[in-house]
Amino acid sequence: MEYVATLKKEGIHTVIEFPDCPGCQSFGDSKVDAIEQGREALEGWLETHLQEGDVPPRPRARAGVGVRIAPLLALKLELRWARDAAGLTQTELAKRVGISQQMVAKLEHPDYALGIEVADRVAHELGMELSVHLSEHPLKLTVHKVKGGPPKTANRSMPRARAQHHAGRAI
Repeated sequence: MEYVATLKKEGIHTVIEFPDCPGCQSFGDSKVDAIEQGREALEGWLETHLQEGDVPPRPRARAGVGVRIAPLLALKLELRWARDAAGLTQTELAKRVGISQQMVAKLEHPDYALGIEVADRVAHELGMELSVHLSEHPLKLTVHKVKGGPPKTANRSMPRARAQHHAGRAI
């Protein structure tokens, strides 16, 4: 899952902002550094919303640079959005799945290591299917422009995520 960011040069730094996430921004010494720092800021911003029980905004397709978030965080967001769309409380979803409300709260909390079996059961009860995709180079940072110009790739590795253009694709 990716959120679109805008990049702009301010003095010697490159500033990265996420239009879908008001107030979420960072900067770096280069475009690649700004994207790495932005990914960390974005994940922290989204995790904070989940911890507070809020429904974080969904990414929308628009011009900019796609920044991929960690797959586990993406899964937790998808589950939270699906529960919200179904109009279910944590207690109601727990009853349907046959688990406790506390377990549903943990499933949506960014610090809890979500088991794939439970995630699959919850997704099923929300009328969804859990799908997993493994990519060949999960640590490669790739930057693409959404509109115009050829893709630009940096051969710099970073943990947990890679940024590349990908509008509207779930995990």
